[in-house]
Amino acid sequence: MVWGEMNIKQTADIINPLDLRYGSPGTEAWEDIKLGLYMIRGLYQTDLPGQLNFEFLFIPGDFEATRLPQEGTYQGFNLWESQLGQPFAEFGAATWGFEKMRRDEPGWNISNWEAGIKLRGYTWNVDWSVFYFNTINDAATISDQDAYDRFLGIWSNNLSDPDNDGTFNPEYPSYKVYSFKRYEVLGATFQTRLENFPVSEWRLESFYYIGEPLNMSNSGTQAGSYSEVRKDTFGFGLEGRDYYRIPYITHKWFNDKKMAVGVTIFYEKIFGFSRDLVIRKGRGHRRGDSHASEITWSFSQQFLRAKWFALFTGSYNFCGKWFILPVLSYAPGEHWRFEGGYAHYGSSSNWQEGLKDKDSILLRVRYEF
Repeated sequence: MVWGEMNIKQTADIINPLDLRYGSPGTEAWEDIKLGLYMIRGLYQTDLPGQLNFEFLFIPGDFEATRLPQEGTYQGFNLWESQLGQPFAEFGAATWGFEKMRRDEPGWNISNWEAGIKLRGYTWNVDWSVFYFNTINDAATISDQDAYDRFLGIWSNNLSDPDNDGTFNPEYPSYKVYSFKRYEVLGATFQTRLENFPVSEWRLESFYYIGEPLNMSNSGTQAGSYSEVRKDTFGFGLEGRDYYRIPYITHKWFNDKKMAVGVTIFYEKIFGFSRDLVIRKGRGHRRGDSHASEITWSFSQQFLRAKWFALFTGSYNFCGKWFILPVLSYAPGEHWRFEGGYAHYGSSSNWQEGLKDKDSILLRVRYEF
């Protein structure tokens, strides 16, 4: 289900959870890293002014949490970091924690329903929508501190190799450690075209999280968590997009195919902020900052009669981390497409390192229907 169309950063598009085990936003298209859900969707087109359209959405208990990459894999934690000073441990903290989160997921249960309603219209040359979504957080929090402390004790005891046989087999207690709590989302989108303006296509998406569950920790991470709280968050993404002609080059080399350029500014603010809040680092907050801001871009160009396609996309987060991806694509016919690219990540911050050591060469072969 697509309720938003921002590049790299999610704003209004919050229905389906993400699967980050094999790729991340930027290197993969949104439809390739979203988890599908069983849902019921209804549309009602009215005859009211503005072409008002109602959309109803009901997910009858099919809950899926965000899938995080396992330690030791390309996208995941480096094993030597996850071992936390125990170089002979076969399993690190990430494996233990992620597996326990998976086991604590609520799964199929009618009490895990999620529902939303969206109103869309067209007024004064603006395609707009407003929506409400009652959902369960795709990311886990810790609500029972005693259970979490007992779980850490089991993990620490196993790291010391109590059997003295060189094995470190994870143990997962039956009691719940991680919770997936319900919260609410209000949102809006606006899209329009402005004639005789340097940038003609504009899109604005905004969201307001009501009662988002978060943990508190002296370290700013779930390790050492001491309580669970609820906070409200406001955020938006503003995108400008247009097509530009490069003098002489567009006609001579690109068969009059213009270059597509898109730039997006993203911002979010957590109200009632505390330095001890545990915020997923993918949200791009500096340590101790209530807000996060990021700029993303995309330049794309077809050439040689559209058989070749060049793309340069990336992002810069003002916490000090960045991502760039140049891609060259070749389509010899109607169906096959061959792609190659280089993903580069960097960071000037020790707190927000992101995927700074995950540079990679991307090679893809696609068959397009």
